Amino acid sequence: MMEFRCCAIVPTYDNPKTIRSVVERIRGHIKDIIVIDDGSAAACREACSALGRDGLAKVIRFEANRGKGAAVRRGLVEAEKAGFSHAFQIDADGQHDLEQIPHFLLSAKKSPIHAILGKPIYDETAPALRLSAREITRFWVDLEVGRGVVHDALIGFRVYPVAQTLALPLRANRMSFDVEVCVLLAWAGVPILNLPVSVRYLTTEEGGLSHFRPVMDNLRLSWLHSRLCTIAAIRWCLHWIPRPARLEAIVMTLREEIGVDGSSEPPPHARNETSDEAAKGKAIRADEDNWLNQRERGAVWLIRLTAFWVGVLGRKPTRVLLRAIAAYYALFDRSAGRASRDWLARVHGRPATFGQVYRHIFSFAQVTLDRLLFVRGRTGALDINLTGTKALEDQVATGQGAFLLGAHLGSMDAMRAEGQNQKLPVSVVGHFENAQMINAVLTSLNPDLSDHVVHAGRDPIGFALTLRDRIAEGGLIAVTVDRVGMNDKFVMVNFFGAPAAFSTGPFILASVLKCPIYLVFGLYFEPNRYELFCERFSDRIELPRRDRDAALKEVVSRYAERLEEYCRRAPDNWFNFFEFWASRSDATQMDRGTDGELSAGSRLTWKGKA
Repeated sequence: MMEFRCCAIVPTYDNPKTIRSVVERIRGHIKDIIVIDDGSAAACREACSALGRDGLAKVIRFEANRGKGAAVRRGLVEAEKAGFSHAFQIDADGQHDLEQIPHFLLSAKKSPIHAILGKPIYDETAPALRLSAREITRFWVDLEVGRGVVHDALIGFRVYPVAQTLALPLRANRMSFDVEVCVLLAWAGVPILNLPVSVRYLTTEEGGLSHFRPVMDNLRLSWLHSRLCTIAAIRWCLHWIPRPARLEAIVMTLREEIGVDGSSEPPPHARNETSDEAAKGKAIRADEDNWLNQRERGAVWLIRLTAFWVGVLGRKPTRVLLRAIAAYYALFDRSAGRASRDWLARVHGRPATFGQVYRHIFSFAQVTLDRLLFVRGRTGALDINLTGTKALEDQVATGQGAFLLGAHLGSMDAMRAEGQNQKLPVSVVGHFENAQMINAVLTSLNPDLSDHVVHAGRDPIGFALTLRDRIAEGGLIAVTVDRVGMNDKFVMVNFFGAPAAFSTGPFILASVLKCPIYLVFGLYFEPNRYELFCERFSDRIELPRRDRDAALKEVVSRYAERLEEYCRRAPDNWFNFFEFWASRSDATQMDRGTDGELSAGSRLTWKGKA
């Protein structure tokens, strides 16, 4: 890593009364100073020349005014030539508290990869009009990079990492440069640190001078934000279902469907692990690549921006954007395309066409977007039909709770939202610790959402007790079982003609709690229809101690058969974009009876007496 070396860059345009005092005070902390005279008049030109003659700064002069952006960029080029790793850009108007320079330098030295921006603390001298204008700029920048990432994009008191800043595709040359560079730094992945600095506006007698031209500079800023918001929308298109490896992560972070697990990787037994490893109970384990151990990905501002535009434009116009997204990933996302083709070939019994893959991915995108409508309760544009849901009302009337079993098929959010509309006590189960920011956004859209979730977490006993209490209170516990978590018990059963792993935890809990089980599926059909199905699966699951594994496998097999039936009704609703089925070697192990050993060896999410 390059040694930390920081110079100061002071752009000036007609600041004759303040430029010398600013440079002299900076020299108390930074010895190497580059002054860029941006075509100043005679008085300031002479003051800058005097700084050069006195050896206080290196002075570069533009014969004609080019703008602050051009001056700062020239200073950065000179800093790079001189071997500086960082440049502290400070305005020449004397407004900023230069005693904060050591604090900024210390932070830059400790975190050299950061860009450090001043967070202005204004006193009574700040004009109200200026403060209002900055709030408008903050609104647009929040929209472009995310709320709170950049506190003030206009302040002229900041430390740039030189190489990273010069690598940006900067276009602005005048006042809008300050905003553009902040946004592009954030987009480039450069961490931004906002540190407080006092700001005092000087009187005219003290040398206070503003070069802001209300008409031209506001036009430039408006054009800049129009351009940046357009680019942000394009980035949203390309990153909404980001890279191939992150397609499944979007299912878990953006949709968080109510499954107990949702690893973007298949379980280890589907990755050709040996039978010895499986027999030792290592088929499902907590490794660093598991989605539960991954940090939340993606930008919250994308979700907020999506919710905003859906609210403003409505559902129909956004479908045009979704079609572009689906086409892009059908063409270029090999992982998603491969998983989609494999699934569609199993369902239809013949190789999938590009059009089928496109429709599959588009359905995923549309159902994902519709979640925002369900969360906010804005379902007027949707045609929702119910089949069998009266059984849940009757179940609640008995005062006894029940399990609702679903899958990553269609929209469990539709089932949840409709249940809440009918005042049914539905609680959804899931892992939410790796998607806290996304949940914060969704909760802000619907504050009541948090009252209807149960976090599986890392405490299996506490988790089981919570479910027991809600069942005892007559609650309906919704969970998906088509994905196997890190510590989940599972069995291998036939699904579309090949062995696949299904979690057994919910079935065991239903047996322990002696409650009935219902199957629930929310199938989506173009262009706006949701068919919500509910059927009673079992009054009570009996798992005798003798032949327990066989009984459990029989129950899960029945679930897989019903799931297959609903999958055939809407093949484009299958949203498990990973290798779902086990390998042939695993199927052989299952046929030999190894399945019972796998089940016994795997750790339970909740351990109780059956």
